[in-house]
Amino acid sequence: METVWLLLVILKGTIQDPVYFRSLDDCLVAQQKVKSQNFHTMVGDNYWIKAVCVPKQIKEKETTNE
Repeated sequence: METVWLLLVILKGTIQDPVYFRSLDDCLVAQQKVKSQNFHTMVGDNYWIKAVCVPKQIKEKETTNE
């Protein structure tokens, strides 16, 4: 088993397809880029775009392209 990081993006309440990262740092960089696109539409806690990085355990075979 291997731990990878999923970037979950929620756009207007709809969860988009997850993006997988091997590194938490890479996931957090992508998360900040997504969040920065939402800067002008934020009002309180009512975001049009939310992005979170969550860990996920997957089998080794799922991460290889062979």
